[in-house]
Amino acid sequence: MSNLNLSSTEALFSVAAVEEELERIFRDPHFTESAILKKFLSFIVQETIQGRSNCLKEYTIAINVLEKPLSFNPQENGIVRIHAGRLRRALSDYYNDLGRDDQVVISIPKGKYVPFFANRSNLAEVAIIERDLHDGAQQRLVSLVLELGMAQAEVSTEEGELRMRLGHAGEQAREALRELRDLSRGIHPAILTDGGLGKALRAMTRRSPIAVELDLRVEGRLPDRVEISAYYIVAEALTNATKHSGASGVRVCVTAESGEGALRLEVADDGVGGAEFSGGTGLVGLKDRVEALGGRFDLHSPRGGGTTLHVTLPLT
Repeated sequence: MSNLNLSSTEALFSVAAVEEELERIFRDPHFTESAILKKFLSFIVQETIQGRSNCLKEYTIAINVLEKPLSFNPQENGIVRIHAGRLRRALSDYYNDLGRDDQVVISIPKGKYVPFFANRSNLAEVAIIERDLHDGAQQRLVSLVLELGMAQAEVSTEEGELRMRLGHAGEQAREALRELRDLSRGIHPAILTDGGLGKALRAMTRRSPIAVELDLRVEGRLPDRVEISAYYIVAEALTNATKHSGASGVRVCVTAESGEGALRLEVADDGVGGAEFSGGTGLVGLKDRVEALGGRFDLHSPRGGGTTLHVTLPLT
């Protein structure tokens, strides 16, 4: 049996190994009592093995798994999302009940219908990698969308073709932003890899559509995991300030304290405040990232008083 690249982690798993794991899952009580969940999981796994994962949309699932008519509109019904949520919970419960690490793990990321295949010991890293591309590139695309919108607003009504082209460019940028949710290749900016955290943050703040004061107190290179996490924390904080806070300026302070073995980040804006972990601003993802490294994440965001993030990351 030949090996296929079936994972966002770029690990190679044989088709036989994936199918054997699928058989083990189907013998578990979480699945033996639900024919729909078995059919759902079997369908998306087999479609992925056959190279058709790009076709796994809500409509495809509704027709092939739930046997809905061709006229069915899943966006108006929500039944596919309900069953997808049940499937994710069943898989999570199944693996939580196991103690093995030497297996192929099948998981379904939230909001997606394409299965991921990984070793269980790598799942935490997979979650971090999935956020990296989204968080970092998002900051640049948000800036581009805003600049295109401002350019379109400044064009006179007589220049209709130019306004139309700017509007089209803005829509393309927004579409690229949406597509980032489907990408998880763990690509980091070359400037971060080659030049280190300081150089990468200076480049990032120069691109920001709002004013950024950068206080950088870092000498030399830091461990890769720390530089990568710090970069994306600042990127997400700037994105939030741009999109949600109405801030006119942001202050970013980054200090490496070798004596304490920690990197300290502070990102403060002068916006409207009121940021919450449940507000869809990516704060939960940032908190998870920091805690996965054994760090500390504190949020201070009184309404009307701006938002300040305090993050401590261990250097060892």
